[in-house]
Amino acid sequence: MNDASDLFVLYVAAVVVPLMFQSWRVAILGLGAQGILLGSILASHQHPWSGQLVFEYAYLFAIRGIVLPWYFFRRQRDHTGESEFVLIRKNLFQWLIAASLVLVSFMFGSRLSPNNPAEAWQVGTAASALLIGLLILCHRSGPLGQIVGLFTIEGGIALIELLSPHAMPFPVAIGVSIVFVLLMLTCGLYLGQLPADTLATELAATEDKGAL
Repeated sequence: MNDASDLFVLYVAAVVVPLMFQSWRVAILGLGAQGILLGSILASHQHPWSGQLVFEYAYLFAIRGIVLPWYFFRRQRDHTGESEFVLIRKNLFQWLIAASLVLVSFMFGSRLSPNNPAEAWQVGTAASALLIGLLILCHRSGPLGQIVGLFTIEGGIALIELLSPHAMPFPVAIGVSIVFVLLMLTCGLYLGQLPADTLATELAATEDKGAL
């Protein structure tokens, strides 16, 4: 297993590990870890230095890896008393679904690129993020869970684009980054307007669904 494969494994861990914790803080930290790992994956592929590459590093490491979790933590400061928060229901069936989605994703990557292990890892990792993000969206009706699922899916899409042989033109990359920042700001502003007991209500709704 090479360095790039190790980073892909870590990225899958950053997507899956927050599912195991009952904490919105861990869920947000997972999003930040995904951003840092996206930057690390880009750095693991040697590219000639350019203005666009510097911009990509700043966007992935600074905006996605640091600013996003810091900003969401700030917007959630009124919910510090509510540490319990789950992304999927706490039962064996849901864990099996999540594990199966990751397994199917890497089987898909191997089938799509049987002669290119690096590309197979990339496809499997991106597909895992997309499917786990969709799983979170299916289970979370509250705003924070929906936001975590949304950014998990967006990270999978970014990973697909990141190592594409057809790089986006610099102006397009700037536009995509601006859209991401606007989305982040919009979601954060929305979280800041929510009542202080929103997480408790969201947790109770998830537990009620799990009991059905």
